Amino acid sequence: MAAETVPPFFPVIIFHNPQTFSAVKTIFFMLIFLSEIRKYLVQ
Repeated sequence: MAAETVPPFFPVIIFHNPQTFSAVKTIFFMLIFLSEIRKYLVQ
């Protein structure tokens, strides 16, 4: 339900603010990197 209220304004905030966009990309890639490390450690 919360996800339905987010999309209308959330992408606007990201794409109209380059700093926010780069920060979101950095966080996104860090999460992927950490999940890959976790998979590697679990194996």
